[in-house]
Amino acid sequence: MTYGTQYRTTMAGLMDGADDDATLANEWQARIKMPGRERWMNEVTGARLVRGLSTPRFRDMVAWSLSAAVPTPAGMVAAARGEGLDAAIGHVLHDAGWRPDEERLTAADLDLNVLLDLGADKTAVFGLKALISWMAGDPTRAQICLAASPSLDAAGVCVAWCLRHGVLPAGRETTPMTANVPDPFHA
Repeated sequence: MTYGTQYRTTMAGLMDGADDDATLANEWQARIKMPGRERWMNEVTGARLVRGLSTPRFRDMVAWSLSAAVPTPAGMVAAARGEGLDAAIGHVLHDAGWRPDEERLTAADLDLNVLLDLGADKTAVFGLKALISWMAGDPTRAQICLAASPSLDAAGVCVAWCLRHGVLPAGRETTPMTANVPDPFHA
């Protein structure tokens, strides 16, 4: 059964309030911990996450959840309210012991595909998908995601910079490549 846009908006709106960041973090935490490739998302969760992706704070929470050793909803909220994307990217670049959680990256990537189908902002989705690809050590797929994005958000800019300078997570070097997107650093 498919519900209309108005229904999804109304249902997602029921969770507005002071705990909205916490609600989104709990929803996302449940999604990235869900095992298996056959994943189903209910309409309310989908609508809530689509709306969340329209905010930089939730995108920062998602990025942090992908890089944290043990992501928690409280950690996601704290990262988004504090250092934001820096908390997700900084230690990934500098901590030689960091390794991606492949299952978590796969789960997030699959859910972002669903959220894109539900109408999530393409810039947000493809920026996060580029970040996932970059974290997984796949610069070619990261470039494809950046090229599919209509513009670059913070995650997209970070990934484009890393690709341009040949930087992979944990300081591992790769061959610099020119991302097929406008250069955000060129004056």
